[in-house]
Amino acid sequence: MKKILALAGLVASVFMGANANAAPDTAWVTPVFITESVTINGCTPSDSVLVRYGFINHGPYTIKTTDTVAFLDFTNQSSDPSDGVWTYSPAANVAPGDTFALEDFNTFYTGIGTALPINWLVDGSGAVVVPPFASGNYAGVAQWLGVMTQTANGLDFRSDIISNNQDSTSAYADSSIAFIGISLHCTTGIKDAQFSKSTLNVFPNPASGELSFTNDFAAATKAEVIVTDIAGRVVKTMDLGKQNAGTKTFRIDIQDLHKGMYYISLITENTKSINKFIKN
Repeated sequence: MKKILALAGLVASVFMGANANAAPDTAWVTPVFITESVTINGCTPSDSVLVRYGFINHGPYTIKTTDTVAFLDFTNQSSDPSDGVWTYSPAANVAPGDTFALEDFNTFYTGIGTALPINWLVDGSGAVVVPPFASGNYAGVAQWLGVMTQTANGLDFRSDIISNNQDSTSAYADSSIAFIGISLHCTTGIKDAQFSKSTLNVFPNPASGELSFTNDFAAATKAEVIVTDIAGRVVKTMDLGKQNAGTKTFRIDIQDLHKGMYYISLITENTKSINKFIKN
């Protein structure tokens, strides 16, 4: 059953839209023990905000394509396996150190105007608790409950993955999976501008050794490139120096990156272009 929840703030790193004048539509909830807030702009009342969970495999074992794992929805605390449970089998092996992101279509938030303020309170026990809104309604307890495997007898619950980023022992050969964040993003509007109409084009995608990217410079400007992982951590930088107006193509070495999803941003004096890519 789909759950439509109002939103109130966010402990997060924010990925900007297609240029500096566009509001961000994506933010990652990072597991820290503080209370902060940030506003995700650009969502209209008709937009939905899907929830995407980010994970990293700390090993020592690989999550294989033959593995089927089941996740408890973070807004569901029901013991009924059919309520808030969704399964995942990776399209490619997820080796130790690799990251992966899963989108949960059972949970989404409705837009409440042009801004979506999300206010997360992280308590000392590791639970992410959403406080009541001005209306007095609660969004529920936002705690990651755990990972399960699907067996012949049903769903086999194992250790918790909690929001303070502690490792937990999952069901596949004791490989350790850490919960690293939750992404919220609009499904229409600014998302299309960010990923479809961005002037930053990346190829090949997925990539392994080198990633090429093309950008249209409207005027002469200084430029730099920043690559972040799905948790918002900067993993690479590249100074492009002074660039003249025109379309330019560049290459960046990504051989040392772990497999997974990343964001690449090209920042000039007046704009910020972004796109996502997969390292395989």
